[in-house]
Amino acid sequence: RKPRTGLATIAALALFFVFATNAAWSDSTDLPRNGGRVTDEARIISPGVVSELQKLLSTHEKKYSNLVFVVTLTSLRGNDIKTAAHELGRYWNIGFGTGSRNVFFIISPTERQVRIHVGKELQTPLSDAIAARIIADTIVPHFRDGRFEQGILDGARMVVSTLENQGATDELDPGSILFLSLA
Repeated sequence: RKPRTGLATIAALALFFVFATNAAWSDSTDLPRNGGRVTDEARIISPGVVSELQKLLSTHEKKYSNLVFVVTLTSLRGNDIKTAAHELGRYWNIGFGTGSRNVFFIISPTERQVRIHVGKELQTPLSDAIAARIIADTIVPHFRDGRFEQGILDGARMVVSTLENQGATDELDPGSILFLSLA
């Protein structure tokens, strides 16, 4: 009779790696603390632009109750950017599930990755397709030219503008209503 240590060893190692990966992210010393609307761990945003972003995001929050965060990371710590967004949200106690009106605009210049991570409640006006278009058309061209601050600022403006204009194309203006009633 042969012992079945091979299968047990593989299972134990797999379990170890799952817990080790989660432990790396759950270690509070490894993740940046919540710096408010703008957390610049990668230190690529000047104080003036941080101030401008904070004003933009604060004004939007007061008017629409959406929380938009701009986060730069020095590293994704071995994870993909989507996992980084989830883990950072969990660490900061910011949800993205049902009823959440939160957006993470995350930039990791080291890995050259950008993500606009959107809470469930805002996925209609700011769908994955629209977020991808903002990244490709607005943010990435600036980043390619080495203008990170401009890409971040314009990207944040586009996110806010998209959220503020939600449903605007579905509504009729008063002139259209008058035209339809005359017809």
